[in-house]
Amino acid sequence: MEQFFRLIFLLVGFVLILLAAHFTARLMGVKMGRFGASKYCSIIDRISLGNESFIHLMRIGGYVYIVGATKTNMQVLDKVKESDLEVLPLADVSNAFNGVLHKYFKKQSYSHEKERHEEHD
Repeated sequence: MEQFFRLIFLLVGFVLILLAAHFTARLMGVKMGRFGASKYCSIIDRISLGNESFIHLMRIGGYVYIVGATKTNMQVLDKVKESDLEVLPLADVSNAFNGVLHKYFKKQSYSHEKERHEEHD
């Protein structure tokens, strides 16, 4: 009976710790959201160029600044009017990956068939 109460106590303690972690994370998220927010500029897009190097599009006023950023450096590459930007259609990554995977398996099955034909000859 004592073990049962101990188990219940541990489960309740675990749930309380999870709830405390959840509310702490939400509180920190709200505070950090306000810290990162700005009245005059915003990052409207970002693309990775590799390990810790990015190109950011930053909206400031009616202009969009193209900014290159690495771990140690940041540089304005160009400035364009926001009206000159063209929204690109999103590539369907799942189909692209599926196509590559399908090509790979086709190539693998072709090489296996070729090996079988060479063995029979």
